[in-house]
Amino acid sequence: MNDVITSGVTPAMIQGIRKAIEVCEEYSTENMRIAHDDIQRICAEPGATTLEQLDFSHQHGVRYHAGEEIVAVLRRLIGEGDAA
Repeated sequence: MNDVITSGVTPAMIQGIRKAIEVCEEYSTENMRIAHDDIQRICAEPGATTLEQLDFSHQHGVRYHAGEEIVAVLRRLIGEGDAA
């Protein structure tokens, strides 16, 4: 997939893919911020922390990782990733 021609990506698509990368990076960053803020809030509360309390944070952490994986795939698709 390191050749734009053989990957099915046309030069006209590259600008849109770069915009998609930008949007996914913003999505990832925001989800990590939400997860981090929620973990800080939970840890500041008195008493023991339960796994149920961390579900919301975990969901946003998973969304962060999904966004980062999509970014990596898109970058490789247009030849800008580490593996390209």
